[in-house]
Amino acid sequence: MFEKMKVKTQLMCGFGLVLICLVAVIVVSTNGFKKTAGSFANLLTNEGGIKVATIKAGAGMLECQSNEKDFMLYKDPVYVEQFGQSAAAFEKMLGETITLAREAGHEDIARAAGNVINKEQEYVRAFHALVDAEKRKGLDHASGLQGAFREQAQILQNAMGKHAIDDLRESYLNLRRHEKDYHRTQADRDKTTWDEAIAKYEGLLGKSTGDAESVKAQLEALDLYKKYRARYFKTLEDYGPGLMLDSSYESLNRRPVRDMEEAIASTYVPRSEALILSVRKAEKDYLLRGEDKYVDEVHQGMEALVGALESSEVAPEEVDRLKAVINQYLTAFDELAAEDKNAASLSKAMKDSVNAITPLLKAMDTQVDETIAKVTNDTAAFASRQGKIGIGVGVFAVLAGILAAVLITASIRRPIARTVQFAQAIRDGDLSKRMRLSMDNEVGQLSDALDAMADSIEASQAEIQKNLSELQEVVHNVTQVAHQVTSGANQVADASQSLSQGATEQASSLEEISASMNEIHSQTRTNAENAEQASQLASSARDSGQQGSEQVQALESAMADIERASGDISRIIKTIDDIAFQTNLLALNAAVEAARAGAHGKGFAVVAQEVRALAARSAKAAEETSVLIEGSGAKISHGNDVAQQTVSVLTEIIQDVGKVSDLVDEIAASSNEQAQGISQINQGLTQIDSVTQQNTANAEETAAAAQELSSQAGSLREILDNFLNSRQSANVYEEQPAEALPAPDEPVQAPALTWGD
Repeated sequence: MFEKMKVKTQLMCGFGLVLICLVAVIVVSTNGFKKTAGSFANLLTNEGGIKVATIKAGAGMLECQSNEKDFMLYKDPVYVEQFGQSAAAFEKMLGETITLAREAGHEDIARAAGNVINKEQEYVRAFHALVDAEKRKGLDHASGLQGAFREQAQILQNAMGKHAIDDLRESYLNLRRHEKDYHRTQADRDKTTWDEAIAKYEGLLGKSTGDAESVKAQLEALDLYKKYRARYFKTLEDYGPGLMLDSSYESLNRRPVRDMEEAIASTYVPRSEALILSVRKAEKDYLLRGEDKYVDEVHQGMEALVGALESSEVAPEEVDRLKAVINQYLTAFDELAAEDKNAASLSKAMKDSVNAITPLLKAMDTQVDETIAKVTNDTAAFASRQGKIGIGVGVFAVLAGILAAVLITASIRRPIARTVQFAQAIRDGDLSKRMRLSMDNEVGQLSDALDAMADSIEASQAEIQKNLSELQEVVHNVTQVAHQVTSGANQVADASQSLSQGATEQASSLEEISASMNEIHSQTRTNAENAEQASQLASSARDSGQQGSEQVQALESAMADIERASGDISRIIKTIDDIAFQTNLLALNAAVEAARAGAHGKGFAVVAQEVRALAARSAKAAEETSVLIEGSGAKISHGNDVAQQTVSVLTEIIQDVGKVSDLVDEIAASSNEQAQGISQINQGLTQIDSVTQQNTANAEETAAAAQELSSQAGSLREILDNFLNSRQSANVYEEQPAEALPAPDEPVQAPALTWGD
């Protein structure tokens, strides 16, 4: 019965069975996929979102800690702003975690996230409190309590620096010791050490940073001390070694010594420099280490410094002022130390908050991982069950499809084989065969249609032979025309190529001419610019010459003034010479009177002798100065003559430079006009070059088109030749009566199949 069914019915039955099984598989699979996809979508949306938010929250916490460390390290307010942004992002992620957890029904995760937010807010408050404390301390050395303390420390340093003169006092004591050694021995060695002590003491005074009034008083007293010392050495020189100190020298020397000692005592505070250094060292140790013992050392050092002030001979009002400075320093230091303790306490509270957040985040992350693992396992188990059901239905569909395929193949295989043989015969050009099958289904209809097709093809073959003969004659005519087109195209291509080559050579020549004109234009422009620069230099030289002439005239006037002043100086020096002569006479009279006075006039005789020597030196110096001034006057007169000659020469130079400047201006104007003319010629050559290049391009395009036409004509000729050759070698089948294909060895009707077939 199955073999007698139509092919359409057979195929519909077989495919219908397979489709029903496939629909069942699709329904089962789709249902499983939908539920699995929904579970995984919820997993990604809820649990996955919670996991992502938790990870971002952890990253935000790390950013907060990083910003906190950066602020504590660099003390830059920008990190406070970044900390606020990171903390806001952290709270936002935890808020999203709470929302997603409640939507997914995970209240334990929501509560854990809420606990983390509470601890994070404590951490933020502690951080901002610490920031405020750091700002009060000062974010750098010049701000806040640090700046105030640093300012007070500098004030203290400056104030006590005026009283830290241990080296100056020691130098003065050495001076006095060497003075006594010399008075005792009057040896040259002790005199040398005394000189060195005085020089050292004077050098320290020059570099001293102590009280200005005290230093000034010491310098004045030292000058007086050195003056009396010189008088003492003069007396020794006059009366010989072994002269004992008299009461007059001691009484005179007592005044500068007393003044120096009083000036030193008025500012000297014993060990002040060492005490200040000790206090500053303890201060630096505290700032570096922050230990309380250094605070005690600072206070102890200040107490010792106050004791030294009170035991010194410094004026009471100065002592009170220094005590006030010390109290201000201690106040600033204590405020800074107190703020350090406050900052340390706030830092500890902040660290406690951070240490509490970390385990809460880890616990929440563990809860999220456990929830994700549970949902993933449940979804995987459901997907496995649905997969097994789909596999069972699929196996059944495959078996049903195989059975239907075997039955349908057995019913249509033999007729299809006869049809293939008939089609192969037609392909080989044999139109004498026919199918002639007697079947009631679609295969029988196909057999009748193929037989009718063979009859139609056989009738059309004769008509095609006739049309081919006519086409052969037309192709022959077209071939001749193609030969003519090829010849003409070759001639056009040769002419276009020649035109293109000539235009190319012309364009090259124009480019060379244009380049040469550009170079000439550039050189002309350069000449014009150089001429303008030369004109400017000539004008500048003329102005400089004019200024030089004016300066020389001024020099001439100044030299005349100097010459007049030299005459005045000569008269003054003559007067000085007269005074020196009279002084010498007076000194001589004084020496005579001292000699008359006997032993009582020895000291006065020494003074008179010194005055005579001084008068002689003054007269000699006046004489030498007079000679020098007369020589200077002669040289000034000669210089005045040279200056007048220089003015004359500069005037001639200025006139010549003016003429050169006028000539250079004319050259510059001519060069500019020449450059403009060359620029216009260059523009014309550029336009000619553009037209020539356009002609060259057109000629090249024409040559290319002619070559393409020649190539296409040759291709057409080859195609026509091939067509004629193939037509001449074609075989013409002779008309023969159609005959039926040999009958198959077995009946056309397919036998019933068994599983053995």
